Amino acid sequence: MAGGSAGGGTASDGGVYDFCAEVAQRECDFYIRCVAAGTLFGDPVTGRANNTAPATQRTLCEATRRDECRIQQAGAERGRRAVNLTGLRTCLDAQFPSASCVRDRTAALTVCDINAFTTPLAAPGAICTSSDECAGGYCNIPGGNAACGQCVRFANPDGGTAACNTAAACAPGTFCRQAAGPDLCVPLGGADAGCNSTSECAPGYVCPASAGPIGARSCALGKLEGVKCV
Repeated sequence: MAGGSAGGGTASDGGVYDFCAEVAQRECDFYIRCVAAGTLFGDPVTGRANNTAPATQRTLCEATRRDECRIQQAGAERGRRAVNLTGLRTCLDAQFPSASCVRDRTAALTVCDINAFTTPLAAPGAICTSSDECAGGYCNIPGGNAACGQCVRFANPDGGTAACNTAAACAPGTFCRQAAGPDLCVPLGGADAGCNSTSECAPGYVCPASAGPIGARSCALGKLEGVKCV
């Protein structure tokens, strides 16, 4: 990526740095080192150390992970998004630590949110393949054809209330709530706010199913990995 380097910085366009290769390597290092005995990507796993995994397993793992990353890479190469390599590596350190098999999945949710290490560059009206490429809006993809998306402004660019017809139409920090009349973009809920799913709660909060039936639940602080659920 132009402006990117192995030491960090911003990658935006040009395809100079293949950050997907780094993502695949880090992810597969972790899985091959830490996976329990069983199978990984169809191959048998007989041990937990890197040098016990067959070469075919690593090859398949990295090829699979790079393919999953290709949309992000392509978007950056086409100038639709900028990728901050320092932020990306912060995510990789949290999600796939190199010196441990223990990770804080709750912390990773924050640093690995795509908005934490990418900046959308595509203006309204521009071609897009995903909403995180669109500055101030979302990617409207008719018929599910990701190659034909177009950036559209958020229904509530100021983060306030506005009519919406899809969850993606609402600005960050808000969601599209079903209503008796038109569905409305409204702010994400904090503590004790009514909710139907966790996607309606502010970061760090969840909508626990144990709290009651849909329509009678409330947003509550999420618990760290390893802590009792109840």
